[in-house]
Parts: sequence; C-alpha cells; structure tokens
Amino acid sequence: MIKQRLTPTALRAPWWQLPLIALSAIIVGGTGLLFWVASDFAHKILHLWVQFNPFLPLLLTPLGFVLISAITNKFFMSALGSGVPQTMAALDYCQPNHRKKLLSIPIAIAKLSLTVLGQMCGASIGQEGPMVHIGASIMYSLGKIIPAHKLSRHQLDHGLIVGGAAAGVAAAFNAPLTGIVFALERLTKTFEMSSIAALLTIVAVTTAICAPILDGHRYFGDTSAALAYGSGWMAVPVCGVVGGIFGGLFSYCFSPLSTPAFILRLRLLGPLRFSAFCGFCVAVLGLLSGSTIYGNGAQEIEQLLQNPQNLPWHYSLIKFLATFISCFSGIPGGLFAPSLAIGAGIGANISAFMPATPAAAIILLGVTAYFSAVFQAPFTAFVIVAEITGNYAMLPPLIITAFIGTGVSRLIGARPIYEAFVERWREPNATKLEADHSMFKKMGRK
Repeated sequence: MIKQRLTPTALRAPWWQLPLIALSAIIVGGTGLLFWVASDFAHKILHLWVQFNPFLPLLLTPLGFVLISAITNKFFMSALGSGVPQTMAALDYCQPNHRKKLLSIPIAIAKLSLTVLGQMCGASIGQEGPMVHIGASIMYSLGKIIPAHKLSRHQLDHGLIVGGAAAGVAAAFNAPLTGIVFALERLTKTFEMSSIAALLTIVAVTTAICAPILDGHRYFGDTSAALAYGSGWMAVPVCGVVGGIFGGLFSYCFSPLSTPAFILRLRLLGPLRFSAFCGFCVAVLGLLSGSTIYGNGAQEIEQLLQNPQNLPWHYSLIKFLATFISCFSGIPGGLFAPSLAIGAGIGANISAFMPATPAAAIILLGVTAYFSAVFQAPFTAFVIVAEITGNYAMLPPLIITAFIGTGVSRLIGARPIYEAFVERWREPNATKLEADHSMFKKMGRK
C-alpha cells in the first residue's frame, strides 16, 4: 500500500479552476446550514419525547440504534462513525476505486440523515465530525469535473479533500479559523503558507454562505470570562492535568488491547443486538442524568457557563460514558461537540474547588484540556474555544492548558482517537466487521 501525505503543491490550482472550486465550497456551506437546521429539529423532537415521558428513550433509543446500524451496515458501510478516519484514509491511500468507496455523494447524504436520526433518538453525538466527511465527499465528488491541468489527479483530489474537510468544520461550528487549523494540524500535518492560502479561500467562501443565516451565532454563546493574574492561574495546570487524564483515558479505551474480548465477540457476532444494548445503556444513562446527556451537549454547555450548578455534579462522568458507548456502537455521529460538553462538565466540577476564580473561565479551560487530550490537537483546541466563544482574551491560558492536556494524554499512552480507527479504512476491501474480526484474531482471542 502506498501512502502519500498532502504536499503544498496539491492545494494549488490554476485561476480558471477557482470558480468550480468555489461552487463546491458554496455547496458545502449550504449543506452545513441544512445540517444545522436538521440537527436543531432533531434535538427539539427528542426534548418533546422526553417531556412527554422521560422513560420513552428506554424504548426509542435502542430501536433507533438498531435501525441506524442495520441501514449503515447493509447499505452505507463507509458512513460508520465520525467520518474523520475515512477522510484521513482517503488522503493516505492512492487507489482511486477505494477512495470512491470512502467519499461519495450517497455517503454524504447517508451521513447527514443517519446522524440526525441518531440525535433524534438520543445518541450522544454531534454533527462536526460528520461534516468533515460530508465536506470532503462533496468537494472530492464534484472535483471530478475539474480538469487536473498541471497537477496530477492524485494531487488535485488531495487538495479538494482537505479543503472540503476544513470547510465542513467551519460550517459546523461557524468557525473558519477552526476549520483551517484542524485541517492543517490533523489532516495535512503541515503549516506551509501555500496550504494555508488555499484553505483560507475555500473556508472563506463556505463561511460567507453560512454567516448571513447564522447571523453571528456562536456555538457557546458569548462569554467575557477571564483569569485574574496570580491565584487564578492555578486553574491552568489543574485543568490541564485533570482534563488531560480524562481525555487520554477516553482515547485509550478505543485501543484494541484495552477492549475486553467478550465485548469484541459480542460486536462481531451480533452487531444489531450489540447496537440495541448500546442504545439501552445510553437511555439508562439519560435517566440517571435527568435527560441531560442526550445529543451534542451544546445547550448544556451554555447552562454550565451561566451557572455550573445548573447541571448535576456527575454530568461530565455520565456524558463521558454515553459518548463512549454511542461511539463504540459504530453508528454515524461526531465526537467534537460531545467532547466539548464533557470538558465543560469537568471544568464545572473543578470550579467548585476554586470559588475565587470565575467559574466560566475554568469551564473554558476544562473544555480546552479535554478536547486537546482526546484528539491530541492542541492548536485546534485553543483556537476552537476562543473562536466559538469570541473570547480571545483567554488565549494565553487556553494555549498553555491545551499543551498540558496533550502532554498528559501522551504520558498515559493514549493515541489520537482518530488514529485508533483509521487503520481499518486503509484496507481497500475491508469492512468494519472484517476489520474487527482481523483485529480479534491478531490478538489471539478466538
């Protein structure tokens, strides 16, 4: 297998190709808006169900997980999970036929629809990872009508995939800088100026489509929280270490060696029964949390920023478990937003022990530490928190916290969470269950 990482040349294009690339970016932006609306509708429907009867998810969530799993495994195998690993695999692998299986318009449609359905039935998932997959699929698929010209087809495809992924993140969070930094840090792994210039163009077009509709909407809402120099800065190492430990553990739990043999056997031999069991567990956790752990967690983050006592003290722990189970079940859905919510809960817990420091500031530090530990992407972590809150005054402590969280995560042996999934998608003919079976045999667990 040939692996070729993106080079700056792959993001360059002649001027006459730019209108076609801009059109693709506009479509990504429109899809992002559609996802915003559909996700919001799904959360409203879920809240209506919970208000009607808080025990209703005990039935609806397992049924939803089974339905989503059955559709995905039967028709849209490449839509499983968050979609970021598929995007990373498409960048690494050079065989066009395999790349088409990972990125396509049908996969993008399925990803959006099934993620919204998962949110409606109570899964602890977000739409940001799926938008990476959707954006990459749209740009790659529409890019087939763009002649390669002086670039090879492989180079042009690379550039379009990265640009689409960045545009997807920007549309999902209404945060253009976050989209650019995430693509550079986790996908291209280079900060070359030529790459940045091309990404800026694509993301700017996408954001221009979303901005008038979202009208300055910030994912967390606006907050002016700040740390006072002196004792307030003690929260930085505390949040960095605590958030780093929990984020690292979350990633570590997805390592094959950390998964008990009987769990792998259950998932391999009865995927639909396993999905039903996961859905039931999420519903039970929802009851224990007072129905606060369902969905992407955006509303809960705003509640915590207003007052950490708005949610129960165990919110972060139950959200942690619900997100892990939702992700481990394999249904389509993202980890970005739930990770932000878990980090907010951790920060709220820490703030109870530091009453002299503004709770909102500690919550932002908790979000940064946990997010950076899970994805081991410190630049993305502090940029996303600053951008979606509009609080750039907090950048110095956020930067330090992000690197502490990432360092702690690496110390406990965690890999970036997407690296735990990407291998199964690099094999041209592998499916999720085949990859699980292969992994199972390699571990000697027959």
